[in-house]
Amino acid sequence: LGRVNLDRSTTRPLATIDGPGLKTGGKSTCTVKVPAANKTLRIALCYSDFPGATLINNLNLIVTDPGGRRYVGNQSSSASGTLALDATNNVEVVQVTKAKTGHWTVDVVASNVSVSPQDFALAAVLV
Repeated sequence: LGRVNLDRSTTRPLATIDGPGLKTGGKSTCTVKVPAANKTLRIALCYSDFPGATLINNLNLIVTDPGGRRYVGNQSSSASGTLALDATNNVEVVQVTKAKTGHWTVDVVASNVSVSPQDFALAAVLV
């Protein structure tokens, strides 16, 4: 009900990134190390879009676990290899319960950037 949960608010993030400005077709990649198994991994992408009835710029979050399974922002995992990218939100989250230990690859892909460059912020935590 609006109260701050200090334990969750002060959790040390695995990564925080102020991403570079991207143009259409551009990509920014980083690696996140998950040190403990069976916790929930949350990775959030956020960017300030230009005013309009729909998204003007579209960035997508794609996360790959150590075993090669891919997850996309605001969607379930993709075992088949087909990715359903979110083209309607400027905030995307990947949440994986019981995340595997190891190095996770985080890609931010600029699908369409009409007004460029588009910067972004990314944060990853284990809860």
